[in-house]
Amino acid sequence: MNPLDFAEGAHERFNIRRRYFRNDKKKYPELRHAAFWLLHNCVAHPILAVSPSEPAVGFHALTSAWLAHEFQGRSGEQRLFLSLPKIPSEKRRAWVFHNLVAHMAIGLVPCKATFDFHDKTAQAMDVPDWV
Repeated sequence: MNPLDFAEGAHERFNIRRRYFRNDKKKYPELRHAAFWLLHNCVAHPILAVSPSEPAVGFHALTSAWLAHEFQGRSGEQRLFLSLPKIPSEKRRAWVFHNLVAHMAIGLVPCKATFDFHDKTAQAMDVPDWV
């Protein structure tokens, strides 16, 4: 059972992922988490904002797997989910705003205000299976 499946909101998922890094017994847990956090939120999500394509979704899935410690088997092969988002045309601006502005905000300033902002914009974009 993955605790991320039951987390409510971006702030709770952030804290669960930080614990993964703290508990994996590898060096520099906070630095590694911060690096993956920035890569995921400040690179992968802005790419998704402007180009929700297969390569962008694949890169997002890869950075998400690294951040969430989701790996399969001993080979270290990451679990990748490559379903393309189905963005209604009337929600395209909300998609861009969420992935560009809200994710940059939580990436650079992860605090209650930016996490609440992220969750609100995720609701507004209303794209199934994408937060």
